[in-house]
Amino acid sequence: MASKIPRFIVLGPASTKAKALVGIYFAGKANTDPERSMNWVLGPQLANVDDPMRFDVVSMWLSYSMASGADGGIMLGVTEATILVLV
Repeated sequence: MASKIPRFIVLGPASTKAKALVGIYFAGKANTDPERSMNWVLGPQLANVDDPMRFDVVSMWLSYSMASGADGGIMLGVTEATILVLV
């Protein structure tokens, strides 16, 4: 059985795809759990993972972290057979 070799995609911190990937993983979706501290940070007003405002707020907050940590740091994100390298 041949295994698939993942492809690597390098994204910068200003990349829309990078922000969306980080936003989805931290905010959560109906079929994926959020990063647990986000529930506390967002409070009961944004407790519903299907609320588009939740994704927007989390993506915006994390875009600052991504931009400030871009010098010398990387994050890895995996979606199916693709490894996204956020630098």
